[in-house]
Amino acid sequence: DRKGLSLSFATGSFREIRGVAEGKFSLAWVNPSVLLTMAYRGKGPFRKRLPLRALAVFPSYDVMGFAVHESTGITSLSQIKKERFPLKLSTRLVTPSALRENSTMFTVAAVMRAAGFTFAELRKWGGKIHLASRPSDPARRASIENGTVNAIFDEGIKSWARTALENGFRFLPVEGTVLKSMVALGYRPTVMPKSRFPGMAEDITTIDFSGWPMIVRADMKDD
Repeated sequence: DRKGLSLSFATGSFREIRGVAEGKFSLAWVNPSVLLTMAYRGKGPFRKRLPLRALAVFPSYDVMGFAVHESTGITSLSQIKKERFPLKLSTRLVTPSALRENSTMFTVAAVMRAAGFTFAELRKWGGKIHLASRPSDPARRASIENGTVNAIFDEGIKSWARTALENGFRFLPVEGTVLKSMVALGYRPTVMPKSRFPGMAEDITTIDFSGWPMIVRADMKDD
């Protein structure tokens, strides 16, 4: 601009957060807000605290959903490990890079680890992973309706929760040691209220996946 200021912008997740901290970007808008919490505290994928600040937050509502079909008999995340249940799981891309750099898959994997199992173990038990390009992927809706999958672990809850509930799925609570582990990373406990999701028998405790904070380096000048 006329003052000679040069600004660079980016949207994304872990990579863009590191880019702001390293001075590659002036500003980034990331999702969800817990990513910034982990970076600020030096938790999760961040080995040290990063010099970041939030200027604003674009409000959004989202939670992590861990749904299984009632026919599985599964009522808790820990039961999956205990019974070595071969879930037919719909989720996103499961690659080493996605599990490190994709905010959704990092979160799903962290919850699974806290519950005592991994994607590799799930496959070893005879389970199958069905990939969805996004929460609202039409292929996911079809697989829920035709019984191809009996579990969904993902965010973007407003796009697939109703379809799951209408087709005999229940949401598992994130609680106990699993919740404590996620809170220690910086995630906030929240509730999927039955008032907001028709078909749920009760409110379900889970973890928050909301918010798009606008972040800058801590040393950015006010002007």
